[in-house]
Amino acid sequence: MRPKSIVQFERVYLASMALSAIGLAVGWDKYVEEFAGLRVARGIQQGILIGAVAIGFLIEFALLYYIARRANAQAKKIFLIFTAFAFWYFLKDLINTGDWLSRVLIVDAIIFVLNLFAAWLLFRPDAKAWLGSKHTESSTDPHTSA
Repeated sequence: MRPKSIVQFERVYLASMALSAIGLAVGWDKYVEEFAGLRVARGIQQGILIGAVAIGFLIEFALLYYIARRANAQAKKIFLIFTAFAFWYFLKDLINTGDWLSRVLIVDAIIFVLNLFAAWLLFRPDAKAWLGSKHTESSTDPHTSA
């Protein structure tokens, strides 16, 4: 059975990913504008952006699976690195836009707070025990080998 912190992590990270999808929809024009510097047709730019978003979500789902279901400590490290990059990206957006009330910036801030909370959950004692073990979801006791 998975520990409470891991179950909470899974829920919080899924909420963050859902909000990311909403944020992409709200700020789609902003993201397309960032790709305007590419010397290709607008349709190809959007195709590249859609592909990048799809790959990003696949990576997030893989991290979620490997942390919450497979107790993989390396996936936790990757998640923490991504969270650090998210902070940098948020600060960059804040500095570049200077508009604290921007819809995109507000959504980014909420996503970042959710990711920080999810990261904190991974450092709780029960989550540390889960990630320090070699267990999968089918394990009943995170302190014994499966």
